[in-house]
Amino acid sequence: MIILYSQIFWESQNLICTCARGTDVPPLADPSTPEEWASSGRSLFLHKRYPQAIHCFKRADRHREVKVCEAYLLREAARSSIGVALPNAQQRAFTAAADAFADCGAAATGNERRQYYRTSADCYVRGGQDIKAADAYLKAEEFELAAKKYRKAGSFDKTLHVLTDHHTMIPENTVTDLRMVCRLYYCGTSNDQ
Repeated sequence: MIILYSQIFWESQNLICTCARGTDVPPLADPSTPEEWASSGRSLFLHKRYPQAIHCFKRADRHREVKVCEAYLLREAARSSIGVALPNAQQRAFTAAADAFADCGAAATGNERRQYYRTSADCYVRGGQDIKAADAYLKAEEFELAAKKYRKAGSFDKTLHVLTDHHTMIPENTVTDLRMVCRLYYCGTSNDQ
């Protein structure tokens, strides 16, 4: 009885519409378009809500954006593992994030490409992968950092290659210092033979 009285009240205020059986009921909601899903995904991404953004981008059929969100999610997980997980687990987590950002860089162009490779290189550094970091810095057109990482990894041939090919893009004092280190290395190895 109470339900009937409340129904009469809501109908009298034009707040509900009661439909008889067999009549067409208007749809309660329209399905979202892929562009609406993508817009929601971008908003969630900007607010660092990566799992929710991934869901939206999947619904929008935006595979590239899904991969970008996954890369950021991996980096976030690697950062949160610092101090909690074992050092090797942290390095593996950063390396996985770096690999994901490198994949994003391979699919991007222009400044976006350079930024993904730069982020990938930074993650490789934290993952203890100096050669991979140097390779990523090179793709990001961060030539000074690439040369320094190659030198740190003991890859003097690659260090000289970067210095020779990109010396105009690297500060002169860095070029001089790194060439001196390479010269000392090669003089030392020739004396050992």
